[in-house]
Amino acid sequence: MMMLLERIRDNGILNYSLGQFVRTSVELPFHFVAVEPTDLFNQPFVSCIPAGVYEVFPHVSPTFGDCFLVKDVKDRQHILIHPLNKFKQTEGCIGVGSRFSHLDEDGVLDIIDSKNTLQKLLKLADGKPFQLHIFDSEKKQVFYHVAANRKAFY
Repeated sequence: MMMLLERIRDNGILNYSLGQFVRTSVELPFHFVAVEPTDLFNQPFVSCIPAGVYEVFPHVSPTFGDCFLVKDVKDRQHILIHPLNKFKQTEGCIGVGSRFSHLDEDGVLDIIDSKNTLQKLLKLADGKPFQLHIFDSEKKQVFYHVAANRKAFY
């Protein structure tokens, strides 16, 4: 199985990146969204991982339970794909959900239905590793200006 993670929006200032996962299979298409830290040059705990192709393995985390481990990330270790709803909950990992939404008043998009989405992905992988191709969208929006009202980012 191969999955694509297309990074579609990065706000830079608030340190998060939004993306969408797509499985390009006619018999089992699958689409969900992702949140990660912004690109801070692959620094541990605060940056997304570099664009590229990675092997992803089913994993049992003491903190998150059943999830996925992204292997062979240069200069990094223990990068997970796990449930989370707010970008502040990631320390360099990838959170998954069914769609973007505002869960609070901070003006930052969050993701919802994270646990159910991860369960769907675990079922789809069927206990097997898969290849993840991460890339920046040609239409990726990057915001590096400071706005008085954070909602101006949207």
